[in-house]
Amino acid sequence: MADFVEATDTGFAQQLKDSATGLGIHGALLGFTAAEILEAEKDAKLFNYILNRLSENVAYSKDLTDYKTLARKGDGTVLLPVAIPEPADFPLPLPAATPAGIEGRFRKRAAKAKADNNYTVGIGEACRFEASHGTFNPNSGAPTLKVDATHAGHPHIQFNKGRWQGGEIWKMVIKNGGNNPPIPNPQDPSFVKLERVFGHDYIDPSELPANGATELWAYKVIHLYANDQVGEWSLVKFITVGGM
Repeated sequence: MADFVEATDTGFAQQLKDSATGLGIHGALLGFTAAEILEAEKDAKLFNYILNRLSENVAYSKDLTDYKTLARKGDGTVLLPVAIPEPADFPLPLPAATPAGIEGRFRKRAAKAKADNNYTVGIGEACRFEASHGTFNPNSGAPTLKVDATHAGHPHIQFNKGRWQGGEIWKMVIKNGGNNPPIPNPQDPSFVKLERVFGHDYIDPSELPANGATELWAYKVIHLYANDQVGEWSLVKFITVGGM
């Protein structure tokens, strides 16, 4: 049986990011605590940060080696550049440190998820706990969408990215929708394109309603591949947005 954990560091880094997003959507259903979901997010951020810095410093090492070779072996007709190559600065803020053994914790999360009665292969694929089977078909499936308001009242939109390029987010504003608005069809012409996201999450920067007023904002997303929409629309998700 194929191992579900990506063998390359680059593949594993993306797997961790996708898994953290998937657990943010499905984790509670599978019995994960908020602390366990946060741990997955921290592991993903730390490993991706390390990998990105490693890539930058591999390039730096080559530049410095070339400089050293020119300094020692140059034929004297070429002047050395005044500036000796320097390593790239590490961007701030630094990610939170986590204990060693990120892959081991990832495997334990997968085992816990698969032991839960609510686990399905579809959820496992969204959380990247299932081995890849066959050729990737970008036209198959729909994004799994989650929307919450944790950024000063502005909706935080998350969806699974997997091997897709990203997602195209569309939005509908429903004023005076009440507590139980009808769920619009994803093909409703009232939806307008909000943003193309080449990642897996986005914070809607739209102006909030007037102070004391509320509106219902509805979202849908479709995957992007080779800069085109592919697959099916996600289910529509609502959130009540209030003025601040």
